[in-house]
Amino acid sequence: MSSLETQPPKDALTTASGLRYVITQPNPSGLAIAPTDWVRLHYTGQTMDGNVFDSSRESAPVVFPLEQLIPGMQEAIALGRIGESLRVWIPEELAYKDIPGAPQGTLVFAFDILDIVTPVCPPLHPTQDAIHAGDGLMYRYTQRGNGEETITSESLVALNFTGWLQKHGTRFHSSLEVGEPLVGEVSKFFPGFSRALIGARAGDSLTIWVPEALGIAPGDPDLEGTLIFEVDVLGVKP
Repeated sequence: MSSLETQPPKDALTTASGLRYVITQPNPSGLAIAPTDWVRLHYTGQTMDGNVFDSSRESAPVVFPLEQLIPGMQEAIALGRIGESLRVWIPEELAYKDIPGAPQGTLVFAFDILDIVTPVCPPLHPTQDAIHAGDGLMYRYTQRGNGEETITSESLVALNFTGWLQKHGTRFHSSLEVGEPLVGEVSKFFPGFSRALIGARAGDSLTIWVPEALGIAPGDPDLEGTLIFEVDVLGVKP
């Protein structure tokens, strides 16, 4: 894997924090990125001696919630727009300073910003077109795909999902944060999830309202009340 240019070029811009950057592929018409956004991108990170310590280039793009990144990455990505590529030099104070095992000193990153994928909270209560599945479980299809295999309780599925607490309207987990889909046998999922997925196909998207009794951990104060899930079915195998 080739390394990045170590020293900033003469036309590099400098922010008030000391971060330096160059937009190597501009896209002025691309959407601007907010500090609270989640972005899908490719990236490479290296130290000033040319050691590449992390990269997504040889695999799929990754999703980063900006709020969870080191300050320099947060600032750098928010400087760009969708469709742009940036080269940035992040000073140690905005990187991993004094964190054991992390790369130290000024870090060089290259970002290719592909898309904004910030989760949006679905309706907190079932909509009129929601399907009643019994015991308070309700769901609706927001998109229908063209997969050939229908999900049964014995199916192996790959899903992207985001979960929300109805009580507070707050997000509690997403497979996008993990960077890989949830893969498993439908019968092994918690009851509300598995029951709502029966009959779906690859390419389908669903909103599911799961009562606490059919949820992940009934009685857990952190998951109290109805849970709401946005689910994208990526693949189905018998």
